[in-house]
Amino acid sequence: MKTNLPALFRFPHLGLLPAVMLSLGFAFQLGCKPDSIQPQNLAGEALNPALWQDIEESSLGFKAKFPGKWKSRTEFMETNSGAATVHVFEYWHIAFQYGITVVNVPPGEANMSDPDRVLDYSVESIVTENGGTISFQENVNMGGYPARRAMIALPDSYLKSARLNTLIVLRNNFIYRVSTSGVGNHDYIEFFMDNFELTPVTITID
Repeated sequence: MKTNLPALFRFPHLGLLPAVMLSLGFAFQLGCKPDSIQPQNLAGEALNPALWQDIEESSLGFKAKFPGKWKSRTEFMETNSGAATVHVFEYWHIAFQYGITVVNVPPGEANMSDPDRVLDYSVESIVTENGGTISFQENVNMGGYPARRAMIALPDSYLKSARLNTLIVLRNNFIYRVSTSGVGNHDYIEFFMDNFELTPVTITID
């Protein structure tokens, strides 16, 4: 899938791209899961790390764990500097979603000289898209790169106590977004977030 970008736009599951910085959003739509993703019932089940499935994407520089078999897709966005590649990995069960999105931004398109500004805008765009309110956020360091953890209440969802948890990491021309959305599942959320790691980026030449 390929689309042209104006200076400010909405893109399914992605968010907003101003002319000078990329903000990565992940538009969770509770109860509106894609037909190709079958829900798994984990409600009430104790966390069992042995059942989680590893994912490692060396070309994107990360590894993580999902509570089940994830689905993935790749999309493309046209920018003034060329095409940005968007990699989406997601897993659903009932009304809860786990997602990792990685955008590979063309050199010169994303201005990372002011990471706080990019992170602020990223969180604000998530709040705007989801009609939520920020209940917590803090700057963190992820492998030496600037990052932000945030929790956003989603009162407008049909699940009135739903929360969106997110980790946004800025790494050179990569922007990572690790997110969960739904109700409860605190142990699952923290295990998912804690097991996201940056790894060396390995480029394979065929």
